[in-house]
Amino acid sequence: MSKTNEPEGIKSDGRSVDHSRVMMTKVILPNHSDTRGYVFGGQILSWIDVVASIAARRHSETSCVTRSVDAVHFLRPIHVGDIVVLKANVNRSWKTSMEVGVRVEREIPFTGKREFCCHAYLTFIALRVNKDSTCPTVVPKVIPASPAEIRRFEAAEGRRQSRFSQAQQPDSMQQLREKIQKLNAFDPVYESLELYGTDEKAMLSSYGEMIELVLPQHANTLQITFGGQIMEWMEYCAVICALRLSRSYILTAGVDSLQFHRPTYVGNVITIRGVVTKTYKSSMEVYITVSAEDIKTGKIEFTNDGFFTVAAVTDDDQPAHVSSVAPSDEAESSAQFGSEVRRNDRLVERRRLQSFSKCSMSSINLPQFTPPELTPKSSNSIPKRS
Repeated sequence: MSKTNEPEGIKSDGRSVDHSRVMMTKVILPNHSDTRGYVFGGQILSWIDVVASIAARRHSETSCVTRSVDAVHFLRPIHVGDIVVLKANVNRSWKTSMEVGVRVEREIPFTGKREFCCHAYLTFIALRVNKDSTCPTVVPKVIPASPAEIRRFEAAEGRRQSRFSQAQQPDSMQQLREKIQKLNAFDPVYESLELYGTDEKAMLSSYGEMIELVLPQHANTLQITFGGQIMEWMEYCAVICALRLSRSYILTAGVDSLQFHRPTYVGNVITIRGVVTKTYKSSMEVYITVSAEDIKTGKIEFTNDGFFTVAAVTDDDQPAHVSSVAPSDEAESSAQFGSEVRRNDRLVERRRLQSFSKCSMSSINLPQFTPPELTPKSSNSIPKRS
């Protein structure tokens, strides 16, 4: 009996890592960047989600949606004119979900040298379309081959268990989330807060709010909003919150604990809200929450939340002083309670990535993106553009 011919990279019981491999290259243009030529972190997150979703779809050969994004740390700044190279592949799959790893490098066009900037792990759910509804569907197994693929495959299970463990923890942000979802910039309470002139400010003085309408270009073929688009909007809101507190230039240093609790669709009105929950010498943790409104029914649902870490800098890229935020009630105190634990986790991961970057990249010696208080104390400034 002859064997069935199978496409290259596909096995009868699964698919190779090469089958899902994707590379995407982008040139940083002025519309991708802030007023000083630094690319927005949200733009990079959007591209990370796009290249990861392509990898997930190649592996599963069906539609996929973003479920979560692990911590992303931006180690180096990326500027207008730089080339960004994003590489992605599926590390491991389970019954209906997949972990996709993405590596982001900055290429200097005049030298061709590349610098490792960040990496990310995203979880996707594969969906099957049934007439007017969708439901999760089984995906093929991943068959790792090389030592690196086997290492990532084995580590993926540990990351998955960490996500499960984190999901089972008490929601320390629930009270603050419910509080700011009821607030708006026209609220008399917000307008009465002291916004300037003191070294300690009310947490709600950093409150930021955005509203967006999901259009067809923001969504996939199932009319579900791209996860990367949501992340891009969230980062913009985080920058607004940080600006209101620091009145300095803002650079995004990372994002973590970003969850997609429910999908949003074309026609939904998306409201993004946030506040600075904790400040250090010149860096801030910003909590962002997202809700979606169905215009036809008026129903509003909580869909996303996550933490962004941002650094305040002066015009010459030196650390800028940030006022502290003082909690005014139990909801705000509860939000601040876990900030030190989250900060320590970020420090450990950032140092690990910096060590990995130095060991694994053979390139010119560009300075690393070193937000104050988020890296070892020997680093005390953010590099100027090269």
